[in-house]
Amino acid sequence: MTSDFRSFDRHGAIMSPEDKDAAFLPRQFGGRWALIHRPVPQTASAKANMWLSFSPDLHNWGDHTVLLEARDGAWWDAGKIGLSPPPIETTEGWLIIYHGVRQTPAGALYRVGLALLDLDDPRRVLHRGDEWVIGPRNATRSPAIFPTLSFRVAQLPATVSCACTTAPPIRAWD
Repeated sequence: MTSDFRSFDRHGAIMSPEDKDAAFLPRQFGGRWALIHRPVPQTASAKANMWLSFSPDLHNWGDHTVLLEARDGAWWDAGKIGLSPPPIETTEGWLIIYHGVRQTPAGALYRVGLALLDLDDPRRVLHRGDEWVIGPRNATRSPAIFPTLSFRVAQLPATVSCACTTAPPIRAWD
């Protein structure tokens, strides 16, 4: 932890080492902090879902619940999903930009999708896009899209800001 970015107090890991794609929501809910994360499945047949956990003190975590499930079948986000940049607070809810991985004969194909969580209760998923919004143009040459930066919502193009409902997918560069 730091207040000046010059000196730091280390507190260690907050989740098990077999946990990925984590980010805090930047405010508390009922006096508790919220963390979106993805525990690594312990069996080969298990899906990698996004989870939400709460803590009153950033040390003790509980109320672990599945937030978004990786879908079954031929969906673009079947099998494995994970948070990309930290959630973005908007007037409509918490915008979640996440990656989904689908296994294909050519290997893993990563694409990006959107979901919207309730502002006051992030356990409530208000919308989840059926279509991916960003993906590789040539999946055999560059099969992964993995966003790591977020941006101000005011800068989002209209087609992306409504992608949870009607926007067509955007094809990314090679």
